[in-house]
Amino acid sequence: MKTLVTFALVGLLALWLPFTACQKTPKGKPGICPIDRCRCTGPQPDECRDDYICLGRKKCCYSCCAMRCVDPEFRNVESNIMKTLGAFLLLSILVLSSQMPPASGAGRPKEKPGQCPVVTVRCRMMNPPNHCNNDFDCTGSMKCCQGICGKDCIDPVFDAAGRMAKQVAVEGADR
Repeated sequence: MKTLVTFALVGLLALWLPFTACQKTPKGKPGICPIDRCRCTGPQPDECRDDYICLGRKKCCYSCCAMRCVDPEFRNVESNIMKTLGAFLLLSILVLSSQMPPASGAGRPKEKPGQCPVVTVRCRMMNPPNHCNNDFDCTGSMKCCQGICGKDCIDPVFDAAGRMAKQVAVEGADR
């Protein structure tokens, strides 16, 4: 479970980082610098130092190996939605992981006390359905045992002294 939560957190961070990196621009004109997708072949001279040197609505952004005047992008609403969604998902994962039962073997016994009765009669159905997978699928003190027809929640068997009985037959085939 902890591995799943770790992978989910790393995934959310990986999704979140590109959006926050795109928004880091110096104070200036509205909008954000577009992502630079150019490959540098060598250093280029800068064409600007800040947004106010650029004409019209253009911003001074790093583009194609130098600072240049480029048309800004307006993604603030989208990236804010992504940040909110990311925060919500992160919070949801943390809440859900705190409410999940401990991993098998961690913090609770593997099975409830008592022993399953020995079944002497079996149904002839191929692959009968199971009504439980382990003792903790059953209510109260009932245990998940092989029943007449598949696994079912059955009262455990104890001997006269209250110790687990070795063998007791389940009688009748009601299924």
